[in-house]
Amino acid sequence: MIRKDAQIPSGLLNRFGRGLQPRRIEVPIASGFSGASILHLHCDQGEFCLRAWPAPGLPTQRILGLHRLLEFTFEAGVCQVAVPLKSDSATTLVEMDGRRWQLEPWMPGIADFWTNRSDARLRAAVRCLAGWHRAAVAFVPDNRETKWFASSPGDRSPAVSERINLIDSWSPDKLEALRQRFRGGDWPRLSDLGSQMVALFERTAATIADELRTVQRQRFPLQPCLRDVWHDHVLFTGDEVTGLIDPSACRTENVATDLARLLGSFVGDDAASWDVAINEYTNVRPISLPEMALIHVLDRSSVLLSGMNWLDRILLRQELPADRSRVEERIQTIVQRLTHLADQM
Repeated sequence: MIRKDAQIPSGLLNRFGRGLQPRRIEVPIASGFSGASILHLHCDQGEFCLRAWPAPGLPTQRILGLHRLLEFTFEAGVCQVAVPLKSDSATTLVEMDGRRWQLEPWMPGIADFWTNRSDARLRAAVRCLAGWHRAAVAFVPDNRETKWFASSPGDRSPAVSERINLIDSWSPDKLEALRQRFRGGDWPRLSDLGSQMVALFERTAATIADELRTVQRQRFPLQPCLRDVWHDHVLFTGDEVTGLIDPSACRTENVATDLARLLGSFVGDDAASWDVAINEYTNVRPISLPEMALIHVLDRSSVLLSGMNWLDRILLRQELPADRSRVEERIQTIVQRLTHLADQM
């Protein structure tokens, strides 16, 4: 059965030349903001993911470069990534009805680490990530893709400067604008969590900004990194990773960015689990001492800024999330980690 809210432009699937006729179409439940269109197609030929990129969104050349990178890492042996299929015009992006579409295999597995946590699964996740990093560093972008996917033996981490600027952007006036939104709003749980978040931000922001400035001028090896590899983007079948999904944030960075994102999401402030994960990662790919320090600086700054980003988008930019309860769960987790961080200072 095809759901009525699953709108696919007429003739789009025919562009991929496989005679695809979905028997069932599912619209996955989103935990973030509305806008992106993801459809799960069940066809005789298999299961596929049909993605419509939001407009204006990323530059077309960046998306096409990402597709080439995914194909490159897949051919290097990282079978957990989905490689977009080529259309009848030999491109992986099809423009129709004012949007850009891509079709790719639906990756098997479930993002269930939080409910089925083990050291074996943690090791599998970091092995998979390390394998992807080891493959991606050899990717050679063309001239139009270099600014997003180039590798370098030593340069400044873009994430560090970006996070300093984000912290500095939270002026007293902007923080007060948030507080005004908390009063009399129609989302009391968000207002309560948001008030806690702002108070914790004011306690910790200066210290974390100083930490970032200490590493801002250091040079690190840079390469393509996923940058948003967190719990919901890592699929497991049993104890093995069978999917690394939604790589849309991929860009040149240091691998510390991915490790901070993954481990902060998976195990929070569990130091013993961090040790297990780092040791497993280094069995596949070495990490230098400066990179080790960078991982923790980026994790702490992510804890500081991620919740503020949610508040900014929901309350100041008025971007409504698709699922309030899941957003509340995520912000509650951030508040807990930020409280722990503040207590350490």
